[in-house]
Amino acid sequence: MNKEWASEYIESFAKGPEYVLAHWAPEGPVVHEDPVLGQRSTRREDIAATFATYANTDPDNGIGIHVFVADEYIGDERSGVTHWTWTAEHCASFLGVPTNGKRIQTRGVSVNVFDEQGRIVRELAYWDAVGIAEQLGVGLSKAH
Repeated sequence: MNKEWASEYIESFAKGPEYVLAHWAPEGPVVHEDPVLGQRSTRREDIAATFATYANTDPDNGIGIHVFVADEYIGDERSGVTHWTWTAEHCASFLGVPTNGKRIQTRGVSVNVFDEQGRIVRELAYWDAVGIAEQLGVGLSKAH
């Protein structure tokens, strides 16, 4: 895998869950984890539901328009880390906090493990939730 693969995968989020799942192993055990959101999915349909939000195209429904960009990929065809940037606009709230129309953005990393065919079998995502809280005026701050 390389940055081109990472960009194609992360841009598939906006296309819909079926495009995301095309990058995942079609059979066998799979795991998607986002500890920041308290998510752990081991079924393809749950993974699809997780990513469905990011394919929203209606700026008026409060779900938001989400854009992910792969900034860097470090790894090979067995495993790797993608550094990414996520931007969201038109979200009514984020983690229960009203956005008041603010555009929010954060950086994160996804660690992927691949099967022999180059399909994802495990993904672990971490991102900067405190930075989003700061953008929304919540009383959290990073240690300086």
